[in-house]
Amino acid sequence: MDIYTRILDDNTFGGNWLENQLQEGWNFTLLQPSGNLISPLWNGTDWIEGATEQERVLALQPEINSIISRYDAEIERLCLKHMIRRDIKGIPIPPEIEIEYDKLESDCNAEIKEILPTASYSRPSNPGKQK
Repeated sequence: MDIYTRILDDNTFGGNWLENQLQEGWNFTLLQPSGNLISPLWNGTDWIEGATEQERVLALQPEINSIISRYDAEIERLCLKHMIRRDIKGIPIPPEIEIEYDKLESDCNAEIKEILPTASYSRPSNPGKQK
């Protein structure tokens, strides 16, 4: 059995109906709007998005927030995995920077030991952290 989509007088979506539910004077089409349209609008040949950008953002905000939260958690997990003890003024150091920092720290310590081979001095770790 076919499903008919009612087109209201302002060309907005009027619901889906079975043939025996249709009433005289209704405008309808057999073409149903896509499920991702917030406010379906009939343009004469197809259903298009009738919502404004602001209405779309408002309607999609819960989904947007969910995506942001998921990525924030992944970023935090990644940072915590690689940066368990290091930070500069509370801002996590990305892993690429940590690797470069560790190399520079090692090179610095090696150079110091060339100058003072018996000294116990080494470059302080995490110089950006203030106590």
